Amino acid sequence: MSVQNKTATPQKQAPRGFGSPASGGSLVPSPAGSGKPTVGQKGSNRLIQLQTLKGQFNILVLLCTILSAVGLIASFLVLDSVETNFNDIINNSAPSIIAAQKLGLAIQDADAKAADYQLYSRIDVTSPDFNPKVYGDNGLRNQAWNAFLQRRKEVNDKLFTARSNITYPGEADAINAITDRFLDYFGRINVMRYELDQGHREAALAAFKSAHDLLVGNLNNVPLDDKGRSPEEQAKLNGWTNFDTQKPYLGIEANVQKLSQINATELNKASNAATNSIAAYTLVITVLTILLVLGLAFLCFRHAVVTHRIINPGYALAFLGALVLSVVLITNLQQATQDYTTVSKDSFLSIDTAARTRQLASDANADESRLLLSPESPGLDSTNLVLTADVRKAFNSDLLTENFNKKEALIKDQLATAWKNITYSGEQVALCKITQNVTGKNGSCSGNTFALDSYLKVDTDIRTAFKNNLLAEAISLNTGKSNDFFGQFDTALAELSTVNEQSFDKSACQAIGKTQFGGACNNEGYAPFLKIFVLVAFPLIALSVIGGFWYVRREF
Repeated sequence: MSVQNKTATPQKQAPRGFGSPASGGSLVPSPAGSGKPTVGQKGSNRLIQLQTLKGQFNILVLLCTILSAVGLIASFLVLDSVETNFNDIINNSAPSIIAAQKLGLAIQDADAKAADYQLYSRIDVTSPDFNPKVYGDNGLRNQAWNAFLQRRKEVNDKLFTARSNITYPGEADAINAITDRFLDYFGRINVMRYELDQGHREAALAAFKSAHDLLVGNLNNVPLDDKGRSPEEQAKLNGWTNFDTQKPYLGIEANVQKLSQINATELNKASNAATNSIAAYTLVITVLTILLVLGLAFLCFRHAVVTHRIINPGYALAFLGALVLSVVLITNLQQATQDYTTVSKDSFLSIDTAARTRQLASDANADESRLLLSPESPGLDSTNLVLTADVRKAFNSDLLTENFNKKEALIKDQLATAWKNITYSGEQVALCKITQNVTGKNGSCSGNTFALDSYLKVDTDIRTAFKNNLLAEAISLNTGKSNDFFGQFDTALAELSTVNEQSFDKSACQAIGKTQFGGACNNEGYAPFLKIFVLVAFPLIALSVIGGFWYVRREF
């Protein structure tokens, strides 16, 4: 049997550039002279590439890297804004408001001590009612004068603090007016002292009235009410309602109020804007970090499904890092909202209330001494021409009693506000030393001894003694029990302020590592720390993602 060998005829292969199987192309020839893919082919190739595993992982890695970059920029800007908002309060608004409050208190105390100094000159040293020495180095007069000089120093210090922290329009004008007026005030008090040393009690009273006019703006023939009060003094007795900070004011007290209100207005605007912005920033960062965590979680899951390997070290580290970072950022931004509310509202408003109440109380307490200086009281020559109608009107007992009653009502309003705004347990303890809670909110006090009630009872006794021409008894009560109960009242208000100052400093310290009221702070604050943290964390997350992809790139 023979086998016939047949030779197979080889097929001709299509030239390159045609759709041969080797080239994967079509049988349609490419355009003449074209060795590169067309635009349509490029788009088609990209689409095919995206449909491959390698293309999908390319996109996932790129998205996670972009989210890391966006998260880095957004987080840093947000944290920088948070730090700036805290610094604005601690370095600008708060110091100016606090300086204005302390300035007002020091001025009121100075005027009260000047009144006391003159009052002690009325004391009959032969009376058995006065055991403390009146004259001499350690006598009551010298104590009052030294206290006045101490308050003068405090006023100068607070003016320096306010001047070194001028931020907003109108502050400089108010500070300049206070400075000029207080220099004049001190000069007039020195005249009062000189007249007392010369035994000219009537002239000393006129000089004291002249000095007090600088406080209440009774200058340049301003129109007075029928009881001799200037418009600025009337505004003070009405709680400074409808007070216009754009107007120029003559008196020291009105300019102190202007300085305080300018900063309070700016603080309120900044606080509302910052609170809203921090809330919005927290939402933005929350969305970004959650998207990053979800993207990395999907990347890890997709890698495990495709490669049948549970863990890619780079992807896993990036996911864990992003998860920790998101928790840290969101938690601290929520804490920043709470801390900012504390320093701008909860604590600071209570500090402001306590300071205003102390100013009012000091002014009302000085009215007691001013009452006893009245030309109606014994010890003055009522026929002396120095005791003009204006001087007599300024120290009229009915006027001073009415003023005291209006200030008492304002004090009780401020205390009611303090009761309503209780945030910390220490506030109730301090307020219960002053007065019973009449608001029906935040509990009540056990016991029935309150510093304000005790003080007001002694004040009534002083006025009764004065009306009965018992000047020695009235002065004895004023320098004794009245001062003791007022001291308890003022100390309790200082405690109320201290509770809130400690809370303010605690929040400021943990936020940005700074304090305002001298509290200890041993950390740099989470806002500055997190700014550095995100600068490191986000790039590491991006590098981990890229490293994870580099680790498995040859498998696709």
